[in-house]
Amino acid sequence: MGWSLPPVDKKVSVQGGSPWVYLLIIVVVIIIAALFVIIGVPLQNIPSYSAEYWLALSLRLSGIMLFASMIYSLWWEIRVTLVWNWNQWQRNMCEMWYQYRSQYRVLVDHEFIGACGPPANVLTRQDPDDLAEASHNLWSDQPVTPGINRFGKISGYLLMQMVPKIQQRYPAGPLKIVIQTSVSDQENERALFLQVSQSLLLPWQISLQFQSPESAFSDWNQLLSGCQDPILLLAMHYRQPQEKQPEFGCAFLLHPPTGLVSVEAKNALRLFRAMPIELTDFAGELQEFRGETRPAQQRNTLFWFSGLPKIHQLSIQRILNELQLPLDIEIGNGGIIDYDSHFANYGALAGWAMVATAAQIAITRTVDQWLMLAMDQQAWGVMLTRQKPLPYQDSDILLPPVPVGSLMLAMFINTLLGYWLYYTFPERLFSWTGLFCLMISLAVTLSGIPFLLRKMISRIQYPSFIKAAQQSTKEYPR
Repeated sequence: MGWSLPPVDKKVSVQGGSPWVYLLIIVVVIIIAALFVIIGVPLQNIPSYSAEYWLALSLRLSGIMLFASMIYSLWWEIRVTLVWNWNQWQRNMCEMWYQYRSQYRVLVDHEFIGACGPPANVLTRQDPDDLAEASHNLWSDQPVTPGINRFGKISGYLLMQMVPKIQQRYPAGPLKIVIQTSVSDQENERALFLQVSQSLLLPWQISLQFQSPESAFSDWNQLLSGCQDPILLLAMHYRQPQEKQPEFGCAFLLHPPTGLVSVEAKNALRLFRAMPIELTDFAGELQEFRGETRPAQQRNTLFWFSGLPKIHQLSIQRILNELQLPLDIEIGNGGIIDYDSHFANYGALAGWAMVATAAQIAITRTVDQWLMLAMDQQAWGVMLTRQKPLPYQDSDILLPPVPVGSLMLAMFINTLLGYWLYYTFPERLFSWTGLFCLMISLAVTLSGIPFLLRKMISRIQYPSFIKAAQQSTKEYPR
């Protein structure tokens, strides 16, 4: 369901340089030198050559062997560096993606009120049509005035319930309040909410944000990434004239993972990042979800969905059975909950409605809950669980390649520099100045050439890796 790692394969490691190749180079150079001496020089003249001739010949042969070995080592080092770069980028990308998808907020406290009644009672009804018999209004024993007044009453009630809970943990400081309703009347809602909040004398530095009624789970990611302060999120559907959908209201105190005491953080309810789901490959996405449930962590699971097209609703039970998902069969339809049929179809607002009802279930049942919201051929899924995400694990140890070829290239360059100084400025070569220059050249080339070679290879190779990574349809972190 969008949670699997990006499908960029690792490259196969290159075998180490073979010593037989170096031995072959030495043998070939010796044979060539022998042929040169035998064919190019008469046998009776060989003893008459001075030691300088043989020294020069030996140095030339050593230079040829060094050059040939350097070419082979450079070829091997470039191949190994290409593989190492690719696998290192692939590993870093997977680790970054794993950390990205594992971001969550701790649902410290919540409040839920629904006209349909407690979620556990609704889910145990045998006939979803029983919903029609339930009241559509909160506080049905009181007079009902549809419209903005219902917003003021529900938001005021939620604030009064949540303020003492927030003060116990967070007595002062910045607090972000996010509000989403099913009505496009943000100006009146803002004015009325400010009036209600001022009457309660809230002690925090409040920043208020209203989400549009069409905001789906994807907008949850913006809240998750863009704010490090505690978030009080209010979501509600309040009664409108000539409208029959049941009212509900929910409030969540969402806290960053940091700042919680260890005991509380261990058993906290975690709401994870929303991930995209491709409805065109629904079975494949569910298979991907199944692959993410590790055997050591398997617990009973509840699968919630809202807005899912009928064609996928008919196949979801079969697909989940084929995947052998450990569903909690005592809740809903064998662990699968169609929120729209049990409660009501609230559109985009159904996302937070499902989170609220799932949080109520989590009070009494230890289950992992996966919630999916589909809208306009787009779908998103979030996970609500008490399990802490495991750190990214990769058994492959990626050691950087040994820069044999570049070091030999540095030695070869310094050898050529020594030859040039010997034939051009012999008096300076055999001086302290010449020795100092050679030492500086050796230090610079031995450290600089391996670094420059690796940077050059990375610069050339990186666009091809980016192209391979972009072929994935996943949502990457910005």
